[in-house]
Amino acid sequence: MGMTKPKLNFSLLTRPYCHQIFVCLPGDVEKALEQLPDTSARFFAALTFCSYASATADLLSTDEPKATRLREAFLRAALVEFVSTEQTLKTDLQLLQIPKTPITMLKLEHPLLHIMRVLRNHEIHLTSHKMSHSPKQVEMVINGRTYQSQATIWTIDALTTKDFGDRKVKNRYTQSDIESMVKWFNDAQANWGVNDLLFRAICEWAASIVNNYSFAPPNKSLDASGGSASLS
Repeated sequence: MGMTKPKLNFSLLTRPYCHQIFVCLPGDVEKALEQLPDTSARFFAALTFCSYASATADLLSTDEPKATRLREAFLRAALVEFVSTEQTLKTDLQLLQIPKTPITMLKLEHPLLHIMRVLRNHEIHLTSHKMSHSPKQVEMVINGRTYQSQATIWTIDALTTKDFGDRKVKNRYTQSDIESMVKWFNDAQANWGVNDLLFRAICEWAASIVNNYSFAPPNKSLDASGGSASLS
């Protein structure tokens, strides 16, 4: 019997109209996750490492090219902590005596979660992608006022369908889905940076956990908006 292929919803990959300045979970999601202490700690670590994956050389207290090697290491660390939340979720649910079967990213329909999970496996077990940067003109909106600024966009080597070449991974998706995920990722990271895509994936996964186990406050629906950055 062949592997059941997930049904991916590519409409969920609509790009946000803005970039999140502060790398943190939406307040309600972060508060709800406190009921899962180990999982909450892993999310905090993933977000912290994610923020350092685009930090300046001054903040990293070193010069180039060492700073870029550090950013690459922080990106790998963020991916590891991100995926490790699947395991800590199991243990946290057991401690809370919640009988539900733990959800996994691969069972969800958001393609970004699948992309980042594949990227994690590739970065840890295969060849790590190198990071590079480029300047980008942006508009910053602070307290309702718009400012022109320049941001540094950090990207990794472009993904290819070969990055999905592992037999288990390749058999999990249709060729069309693989091609769509690769194209979207390469286009999106060029506009927003790989660290921003990982941040969005972290928020999406955290909100999915909270909603799935009804940890949201009564009469309040949680989403992965993270303030000004839309993940829809």
